[in-house]
Amino acid sequence: MQRKGNSRTKSAWDYALYFLARRSHSEYEIREKLLAKGFTEEAVTKVLERLKAAGFLDDVRFARNWAAYRMATHPSGSRRLRQELQGRGVSPEMAAAVVADLLPREEELEAARSLAERHRPRRGENREKYARRLARFLWQRGFDFEIVRQVLGERLEGLYIDIDN
Repeated sequence: MQRKGNSRTKSAWDYALYFLARRSHSEYEIREKLLAKGFTEEAVTKVLERLKAAGFLDDVRFARNWAAYRMATHPSGSRRLRQELQGRGVSPEMAAAVVADLLPREEELEAARSLAERHRPRRGENREKYARRLARFLWQRGFDFEIVRQVLGERLEGLYIDIDN
């Protein structure tokens, strides 16, 4: 059975389906993959419109699924999640909305506490050095200043670190 349309468009369609069958992608990611494969801008645009019409391509669904998976496997703060989503082609507004829905402040604080619990003082490390190391670790994981400050206060309260060893 012969399909209507340009065979190049059909190939782009098959290629896009191949990638979407493996995992969910953003519109930006599929566009970049198809262009890198050598398909014309016109063919790529037609395929993207067809994918959206068929319900195979939805950036909001992609952003929600990706962020939920990311939090389950590698907890991080809202700042980092937003940056990573934007790096995958999700608009800044959409990334902010998805992260705000998925990661309320209390859950973000709980994720920071959980990570801090595993980040223990090293032998012979004084209190100040541990505090700097923990703060840097949480900041690099994407937690904002207020959360880092609160977790540091909780972790350092009553914490005895033997500075002689």
